[in-house]
Amino acid sequence: MVWRFLEGISRLHNNVLYVEPHFRFRLIAADPDDDKFADCPIAVEADFILTSDRHFDALHSSGYKPRPIEPNQFIPNHL
Repeated sequence: MVWRFLEGISRLHNNVLYVEPHFRFRLIAADPDDDKFADCPIAVEADFILTSDRHFDALHSSGYKPRPIEPNQFIPNHL
């Protein structure tokens, strides 16, 4: 169901990138289950990761490009 939704969005806007990283960065020590949500943005060198989860604060000092930012901070400044 989710894939069908994403495929529809991709057809409309042509801005969905399907990524399956081949390297596991293991940066979220406080909650290793969150690592999978950090690996993809790192692999594609995304500018931001939209999240309210404080476990992603580990990315600030990781040396990788994606910066965790809360949606309520991102939306007024980037849309």
